[in-house]
Amino acid sequence: MYHQSDGKKVIEVQFDFEEIAIPKHLKTDKLEKTSVLQTLILFPKQDGRYVPYFLNIYPDSPDKKFKLKDFMEGGYQKIPTDFSGVYRFYRWNGDFISGWRVKDGVKTHRIKDLKTQEKKGAGTSARTSNFQLYCYVVETTWFQYTCFEGIGCTTPEEIGTTTNGMECELVMAPPTPGDTGGGGGGGGDPTPTDEECEVPEGNLEGVTVDCDEDEEINLAKLSTCHKLIVNQLIGSTQEGFKRIFEKFSGSLLPPYNFNVKFEYGDCPNSAAGCTQPFLVNNEAKITLNKSILSRASDLSIGRTILHEILHAYFLFLEDFPSANQDLNSLLNYYISKYNVSGNINYNPIHHNLFVENMFLNDIAVELRYFAESLGYPSSVLDNNDFFMDMAWAGLTDTDVYNSLSSAKKVRINSVYYSELTGSHKGVVSIGTKACE
Repeated sequence: MYHQSDGKKVIEVQFDFEEIAIPKHLKTDKLEKTSVLQTLILFPKQDGRYVPYFLNIYPDSPDKKFKLKDFMEGGYQKIPTDFSGVYRFYRWNGDFISGWRVKDGVKTHRIKDLKTQEKKGAGTSARTSNFQLYCYVVETTWFQYTCFEGIGCTTPEEIGTTTNGMECELVMAPPTPGDTGGGGGGGGDPTPTDEECEVPEGNLEGVTVDCDEDEEINLAKLSTCHKLIVNQLIGSTQEGFKRIFEKFSGSLLPPYNFNVKFEYGDCPNSAAGCTQPFLVNNEAKITLNKSILSRASDLSIGRTILHEILHAYFLFLEDFPSANQDLNSLLNYYISKYNVSGNINYNPIHHNLFVENMFLNDIAVELRYFAESLGYPSSVLDNNDFFMDMAWAGLTDTDVYNSLSSAKKVRINSVYYSELTGSHKGVVSIGTKACE
């Protein structure tokens, strides 16, 4: 256990993997289980649980073999001065976050996956102060490497897909890209600079958004606790919302990717969250009411984020219909049906679309995945009515809600407000209070 420079406590454990993906350059007759180092990184939460990440460390040389001292002296907290290769960070569900290319112990490039089939060509660049950021696409063929305790390791099998990614390098002069086949080289020496070019993503210090681009999901104004919840929620998504969050997590301009910024403020009718009903510079703005959320459970905050990101998504679809033409046509139908001429109100437009076209169910399903990622027991995860009741929150202005029985309306409101406030009308919150 140790502390990052920002003071956050970190626990790092060497992880004895059974299966791991390896890049093609390590698939040689020298490959052993010690050819790759994987660690489990844990950030303790105030409630006794942890925010987990995986770190996979791939050396450039197939001759490199990791020993216990490499973990004790290296790992996430300290890159050995004699190490050259790649650090890749993953969420608990296996989603790649970001990474570094390292040359002689120094980070020379940042690595991120492309979220779309649109590729930036080699040599893409952007000006940052007195420096130039050069980015180029790399392609790496991955193999599945499986090892069994007491039996040994199997021959690596090609996964069958090629991961496309972007590597970016901050330099004074045009770089010469190294071997882009997945291993070896980094291209160019690190350029010393006093300018901070990276900002933390979640808890992982130095796993960052490129300095030349806006954060597509901009959490800079949120508290550390709320950042963790949003990142955990994004990492847990499995169904329709996974594609929506990916749309907000890419680096290309609309309509290929969308941008959203979170901040604190007041919302109409004392709502926990609200979305500005128009885009500014191709960016949506989601406001969270911090005082109202101060007593909310993690599940309540997660529900608020899912609800508001849907609003932001539909705002982009209206301005950029080519991103999803079928859904845009459906959106236009609801706009014409519920719009008040000269005074457009997106809440009833979007909300009726939510409840009449499976998005209500999507919110409930993704909220359950979120609860599972947080470690809630099966007694909670199997309570489908609870997640559906939570999904109804904020949708009480819809025609479908108005057709529900009075008893069901009372139950929905009691469940929602108990998660938002800790208890309501005798109903005790199922979720854990998120942020002290």
